Amino acid sequence: TTFGRSTYRFIPTYYEEGREDWQSVEVGSTVEILFDAYIFSGSEPSKSALYWSNVPETISELENSNNKQASLTWSTEPLTFKVGNGEVIEGLDQALVGCHDQDSVQLYISYNMAYGKQLVGTVPKKSAVAWYIKILNVIK
Repeated sequence: TTFGRSTYRFIPTYYEEGREDWQSVEVGSTVEILFDAYIFSGSEPSKSALYWSNVPETISELENSNNKQASLTWSTEPLTFKVGNGEVIEGLDQALVGCHDQDSVQLYISYNMAYGKQLVGTVPKKSAVAWYIKILNVIK
């Protein structure tokens, strides 16, 4: 599915049996997610392009490698936010609507739906990003 000004969403769990019974995400729902966020260059994201994660396995892998990029300061707590309130980047905020509890979601977000023309942390200006998400909980 494509949203707004270029956010592409792929849901690998879309055809999962019983998915229609899972709680769906709507504007105003509170969601809890685990994610790996990458600077996107047009190919499969690599760990060297990772700029933020709260996935315990990802953080552990980084801590046990020579790649120490901020892994010691990242939290393994789920990211919790209300969808549609503008608490996260626009592409993420819009693309989760219609997803379901327990979905795996891959988002490819153009710079204007992510951080725009700003330098944010290690994300360069005008960078597209990719978020690989696991929705843990949806609260209406």
